[in-house]
Amino acid sequence: IMFLLFTPPITFGIEDQMINFLYFILIIILFELFFSMFDINYISLLPEVFITTEERTKANNFRQTFAIIGLIFAFVLPTLFIPDLTNRKYLANYQLYGIVAAIIIILAGIFFLKYTPKEKAEFQDEYKSAPGFGKSIKLCIKNKSFRWFLPIEIGSWFVYGMLPIIAPLYGKFVLGIGEGESIFLALLLGLTFISAALFMNILWKPLVQKIGLRKTWLISKSIW
Repeated sequence: IMFLLFTPPITFGIEDQMINFLYFILIIILFELFFSMFDINYISLLPEVFITTEERTKANNFRQTFAIIGLIFAFVLPTLFIPDLTNRKYLANYQLYGIVAAIIIILAGIFFLKYTPKEKAEFQDEYKSAPGFGKSIKLCIKNKSFRWFLPIEIGSWFVYGMLPIIAPLYGKFVLGIGEGESIFLALLLGLTFISAALFMNILWKPLVQKIGLRKTWLISKSIW
């Protein structure tokens, strides 16, 4: 599925915008489906493996730092294969990068399955008493805190999604980054994520330990 993101019909000479749009919608839905299947279970391990708030704060801080490192690679690596991120003549380069990205993800997945923490024995049967999908949706909708959380989180992920889309265009048309210089754009974005990692370790971690998760989350989202 990951590789199919890099093989739109336009790559094979099909210029019809509707066909390319429908292809994108189908593939992105499949991609998000399988990603969600992995990510929900991955995130659910955190409160099971790390019981206390202090343990969870440290573990989440560690996890987010590595996530930022992954984002840096995600922005830098394509520029080694694609001289100009906005030029259609480099579509084949996108496919090459897609193959490389798929290999990296497969290797990382194998490492994850082998070496990451396993759920504790006392929690392994909890899924049997968990509510079904429909009931879970109803419980979430009825939860006032979740209703407040939802639009804020959607807005945050909207920005996260827009940044990598806007950045190549901003770099080309505002900063004047030309063909063969896309590495400078990647380094600019990488610097942004490195600063985020520093803020997490220097500012947000002590603040969470002092005033709690909820207040820190509200402050960070307000600033964001």
